[in-house]
Amino acid sequence: MGTPNACSDCHRDKSPEWAAAAIENWYGPERKGHQNFSEALHAARNDAPAASGLLHRAVTDPQTPGIAAATAYAEMSRYLTPALLADLRQGFADADPLIRLGTLRGLEGVPPEQRWALAGPLLTDPARAVRVQAMALLASVSVARLSPDERQRFEVAAREYVEVQRFSADRPEARVTLGAFFAQRGEPDKAEAEYRAAIKLAPRSTPAYVNLADLYRGLGRDKEGETILRDALAIAPANAAVHHALGLLLVREHRLPEAAAMLAKATGLDPQQAHYAYVHAIALNSMGQRDEARRVLEANHTRHLADRETLAELASLARDAGDQTAAAHWAELLSRLNGGRSSARE
Repeated sequence: MGTPNACSDCHRDKSPEWAAAAIENWYGPERKGHQNFSEALHAARNDAPAASGLLHRAVTDPQTPGIAAATAYAEMSRYLTPALLADLRQGFADADPLIRLGTLRGLEGVPPEQRWALAGPLLTDPARAVRVQAMALLASVSVARLSPDERQRFEVAAREYVEVQRFSADRPEARVTLGAFFAQRGEPDKAEAEYRAAIKLAPRSTPAYVNLADLYRGLGRDKEGETILRDALAIAPANAAVHHALGLLLVREHRLPEAAAMLAKATGLDPQQAHYAYVHAIALNSMGQRDEARRVLEANHTRHLADRETLAELASLARDAGDQTAAAHWAELLSRLNGGRSSARE
């Protein structure tokens, strides 16, 4: 898994396998304190098809330490199946606030309109960190759809969230976080002010530029957004997120050749972001370059075996090309990830 091997610090002439065999010889194959959760976290962070099952095993194993279980819950967001959603529901009631915090991060994979029923009760959690995380997750909830009691609980939590971020207002990260919160709440003027403040505090803070450009997108001000992103690109020419954001903007402007180049650059700079390659492939397909789009997606699948949107698009492109064998292959892989369902939330 690439973790440090303390034995090799002294026995530099020996292999990791030699060290593992020596430990097993001394202490036996079943050792107290053996970290059974390591495999789950490794699988989740490397988009392994087995990630869902291993994460379930980690959080249901009573021997898993709280901090590791919390991390496993947080990693579930990209692998959600009905079984993992059931695990998250169990985690909400855990006595350990760290685990409750992890379950909220795991819910980031749930559509916003479904989050209130799951996370709303945690707005009054005894632990402030949990309340703040719940508010971050629920920021985009439509207050008009809540009951008077729910609305009051929401507004109290929202005020606390702002107070927490204001405490660190001398740091650009806090201003960006607060800007994103206001943007989700439908308060663009406040969001813009926070992003501008972050840029003033740290002119090389690229997240502020990217978020500000995205805010302008929602306001129909993509021309200003392009200026912001090109400023960011001049500051950080090797930043994948900036290239990706600018590529998306150029797609919206129907400047597809420029967009594809930007999206390809983002993928090359950060191949660990599966979504970057997926979006690049979508742009290529929109330009009529179907074969190249499939090539990009197939390479992305090699790096990210459990990425659902890549598999779904591969199946779609294969069907469009009349390649039913390939379409069935990709659809089957996707179905296995979803526990035999066509959709993870079916």
